[in-house]
Amino acid sequence: MTARTGKGALALVAGLLSLAVCTHAATPEKFGGAIAGSVASSAGIPQMGATVLLLDSFDRLLYRTLTDESGGFLFRSLAPGAYSVRVSLASFFPALKRNIAVQPGMQSLLSVNLAGALSSIELVYSAKTASQFMNDD
Repeated sequence: MTARTGKGALALVAGLLSLAVCTHAATPEKFGGAIAGSVASSAGIPQMGATVLLLDSFDRLLYRTLTDESGGFLFRSLAPGAYSVRVSLASFFPALKRNIAVQPGMQSLLSVNLAGALSSIELVYSAKTASQFMNDD
């Protein structure tokens, strides 16, 4: 191997190493952020299987996930900006959180408490008075 070929090989290796370093530095983990959270009932019971939608600033759907057994969810590698999260689950009113800021290298944490749809319905029975009963007179 000549000195000229050796220098060329060394330059090639150095170039590949710098490319690998640049590629690693541009990964989403360095420049992106995350939104994580937990979903629970108003009584504080974690809710597994809730649908969690991630929306952009124009309310367009970006990602969809389900909560895990502890009610948790996670959206990673998000570009910096403002997002909304919509959570829905049967027997609960949907919840919407707007203007969630995502910054590079940071994780925004949400705690979502769902109000029960059935718990807000109240049945009231009133006794009829004697004048309210129909009579044949």
